[in-house]
Amino acid sequence: MSPLLATDQTRGDPMQVVLWSALLLAALALLYVVVMAVRRRLGRRDEMPTVGFTLADLRQLHKKGHLSNEEYEKAKGALLAAMRGAMKRQEERKRNDAQGAGS
Repeated sequence: MSPLLATDQTRGDPMQVVLWSALLLAALALLYVVVMAVRRRLGRRDEMPTVGFTLADLRQLHKKGHLSNEEYEKAKGALLAAMRGAMKRQEERKRNDAQGAGS
């Protein structure tokens, strides 16, 4: 093997360097997209589910006379029960995630 041949192999082809650099950048871009998608999905998981009305909306409807006292109390009870259920499910998910991470 001649010394000239050995040096040519260690230098590398410039096109090959460009190709590998482009592949590395593409892999990093793909990894970034995947990480952002996972973060977005996990972020949504911790949010409270939205319900049709907030308690403030119900109070406003009641104050304007669109809801009777009985309707207001019934809707408020249903809304609070839904919120408690959502909070309970969220706590259970957190507990299950913590147990899964500990295993």
